[in-house]
Amino acid sequence: MMMQPLNQTPSGRGEVSKGATVPAPIRGWNTRDPLANMRQDYAITLDNWLPDTGTVSVRPGASNWKTGFASRVKTVMAWSGTASSKLFGVTDSGIFDATAGGAVGATVQTRTNGYLCHINYTTTGGSYLVTVNGTDDLAYTNGTTWTTIANFSISGGGTINTNLIWNLNAFKRSIYFIKKESMSFFYLPIDSITGTVSEFPLGALFNKGGKLMAMGTWTVDGATGQEDYSVFITSKGQAAVYLGTDPSSTTTWILKGVFNLSPPLGRKCFCQFGGDLLVLTVRGLFSMTNILKAAKMSDQGALSAVIGEAFVASATALPDAEGWEVIEFPQYNVLICNVPTDSTNHTSVQYVMNTQTNAWCRFTGWDVSGFCFYNALLYGGRATAVGKYFQATTDFGSAVTCNAKVAFNYYSPRSRVKDWKLIRANLTIGGVCAVNLALDTDFSIDATYGAAVFNSSATSRWDTGVWDTSLWSAEPTPRIEWVTVAANASYCSAVRLRVIAYDCTVEWSATDIVYEIGTLVG
Repeated sequence: MMMQPLNQTPSGRGEVSKGATVPAPIRGWNTRDPLANMRQDYAITLDNWLPDTGTVSVRPGASNWKTGFASRVKTVMAWSGTASSKLFGVTDSGIFDATAGGAVGATVQTRTNGYLCHINYTTTGGSYLVTVNGTDDLAYTNGTTWTTIANFSISGGGTINTNLIWNLNAFKRSIYFIKKESMSFFYLPIDSITGTVSEFPLGALFNKGGKLMAMGTWTVDGATGQEDYSVFITSKGQAAVYLGTDPSSTTTWILKGVFNLSPPLGRKCFCQFGGDLLVLTVRGLFSMTNILKAAKMSDQGALSAVIGEAFVASATALPDAEGWEVIEFPQYNVLICNVPTDSTNHTSVQYVMNTQTNAWCRFTGWDVSGFCFYNALLYGGRATAVGKYFQATTDFGSAVTCNAKVAFNYYSPRSRVKDWKLIRANLTIGGVCAVNLALDTDFSIDATYGAAVFNSSATSRWDTGVWDTSLWSAEPTPRIEWVTVAANASYCSAVRLRVIAYDCTVEWSATDIVYEIGTLVG
């Protein structure tokens, strides 16, 4: 029998070139699955791309709202009255009115620690924004006047200084307080903003020690209607769940169980999410409903399981940093986990989940200290400003840089080397952007790109046209252009796509690739 070279086209075969199409990574960012066995609609990197049901889009941008703060805005919070509302930004020097945009004015209330926990609470006497930070006296406002409380009398004797309170929650018409470095919570009478508090010690429930960190409210639809649970979590990750309304009554305050979770990330670790309560821990983001059903916590049961490796790495690096927070933004169907990256400079990224598909991505470039809703819009604290998010097409006037690396693909036939020829991303672009495509082979890692393969200008090229003079395409237009690739022959490859978008919308639906078939595995 005559032997043929392995890279020669088999007899009777008319061509060695093949083409393939893979969807955009609508299943999102994945740090969990092996690179050699990852679904093709996942991404190894997905920065500033927002996955949806059928496409992946450049995320919205951000702009400055209130500017000129002397230091970083660590907390943004809103007071909501019956007929009006106000927005506030908080630094380590005080609380400032941020209701209107523009330059910041004088402080409305002095603070020495800008990282606040806060709630809105309405009584027959009015609507209040109540704040604590574990350093300064409790402060509250009715929207016009700020008032401080130095201490509360405790029922049965003694007092508690309010500068020792570092977390609070409204539950069943009462305000609950958690004293730092303790295992007790305190609560005011119903419909009260001041008065005598009652103490409820929880230390006997927890066998791992630590201290109480936070309280959350969990509203569950049961067989007899909605039932409200209160959840208290310790620094060691143990959570006590109570059903009832009045801690002073053994008949209306019932312990449902103590659950072993992972340590929480900060004092803003709870987030109400529909009929569920989410908790942010060093092992990821978990649903209390799932934990209660399973009677235990499993990493595979985390909402963040697909990016578990990234989550654990971030939490291990800075578990005690200010800025950990989880918040839902229903208008965009996203759940945002703020992830500190530097506790000194208060920089951060955001791990973001599409609440319809559970697909994750990562946002960079915002460096938010904490988010807040105000009049159904999203605001956040940043260096010397209050920012407005998801409401712009640039990042504070600069282009949004989006990077993606899709899962490695062996294509067909899996056992042969491929010589990569052409690739193209199926994009719909409206506005100004530059697009780069590259190919990584056989699980290689690279972050370099050549010149932009094309730009979205109708008449001008990126870095060539004169800004504010050259004409640019404005209407969303399909751009499907083949480009050659400089990549080594290999068995598998992963497409990398970078878009630098300025005042631009981009939707990515699929990626096409052309290759020639080479040798069999030797």
